Amino acid sequence: VKVEGEEGNRTTFPTENEGLIYAGITCDNEGITTATWDVDNWSLIVNTKGPNKCVVTFKPGYVLSTYLSKLVESDITSDGTDDDNKRYYGPNETVKNYIWFNCDTYSGLTKDNASEHCELWRIIGLMNNVETESKGTQNLVKIIRDEFLPNYLVWDNKPKGTGSSDSSYGSSDWTDSRLMMLLNPGYSTHELNATEATGSLYWDRKDGKCSGATKSGITVSDGTTIDCKFSTEGLKGDDTGPTKSMIESVKWKLGGRSTISIATPSDWYSSERGASVPSGRKTEWIGKIGLMYPSDYGYATGGKESGSGSGTYTRDQCLAKAVSGWSSGAYRTDCRDTDWLLATQWTITQRLTSSGVTALNASGIVTDYSTANEACAVRPTLYLKSDVKILDDEVSDGSSDHPYIIVP
Repeated sequence: VKVEGEEGNRTTFPTENEGLIYAGITCDNEGITTATWDVDNWSLIVNTKGPNKCVVTFKPGYVLSTYLSKLVESDITSDGTDDDNKRYYGPNETVKNYIWFNCDTYSGLTKDNASEHCELWRIIGLMNNVETESKGTQNLVKIIRDEFLPNYLVWDNKPKGTGSSDSSYGSSDWTDSRLMMLLNPGYSTHELNATEATGSLYWDRKDGKCSGATKSGITVSDGTTIDCKFSTEGLKGDDTGPTKSMIESVKWKLGGRSTISIATPSDWYSSERGASVPSGRKTEWIGKIGLMYPSDYGYATGGKESGSGSGTYTRDQCLAKAVSGWSSGAYRTDCRDTDWLLATQWTITQRLTSSGVTALNASGIVTDYSTANEACAVRPTLYLKSDVKILDDEVSDGSSDHPYIIVP
């Protein structure tokens, strides 16, 4: 066993927690021996027809959160909040925040074969002071699926009197919403699922019925379901597999807003972490898979580098403007069009009404969906565990051509 940067060879394999990453295997006689390193089970697999000598090489790895914290300001920057989160920002075509995730294996991944095993996700940023379910407060990397899930999915469409729903338009309470139950584990037989529908399809990577529609904006009543094909689009592996084991269970803040037309990104951030919720609702939820916040979109704007020309706004000027004002004029081109998260999709944040939730629309406005039982696009969002490492292969730079490769 050889470790790059160390003189000589070891006689035993390094342990998983030594901060080393598998780098390769060489055998003296490749004609009679094949050897692979199983990173999922941290073990060597050898198939040989005779005596042979193989050397397994490891190299220093980088904890992903530490790596991101050291990126230069042009790639990732502080959002200026008290938490001092580090976020990717700028137009979609220039932001280098691509990452391979949801892989069927993390053993032997390279830039050439990762697409055969993994999905493209994107890093929202390094979020500080995230409350976890069992490990206290940590600094965690937050990622979002690059592509939407198939079909347009309903935030919630429980009828009045079912769970937290006190209207016929579904509930704005994420803690028992049908979209939450679709994405997270433990809801396959939950009594709050729609008739004939099954929860946990995304987590369990199964096909079934779910609450959704074939077009965006369609109102879906209780019992109206569509076929959801998550056997190809869901999370890979079992609950102890590397993909699911890399997802941290955290306390998602569920604070809402009553007025959205005047809210800047910092206003959204404060409200999301506040205590304003409809009567009787919870201010936080412990879980694994959520959605992006309105503030995630707001802080992802790049703005213009200088205030030249007619009405050209810098990033700081965009952040000082209400997000709803990004839909016209120079704000549209300078703030909305330089935001890599721009796309119509649900957010996790509620309005201060029994059934009102928020979504980002194509105009770049965080808009009010007055009823939760409308269908919209969904991009799962999650926090990676703090010990997830990035493979330093001297090629991956986070671009769409060379996404980052991570390992458990």
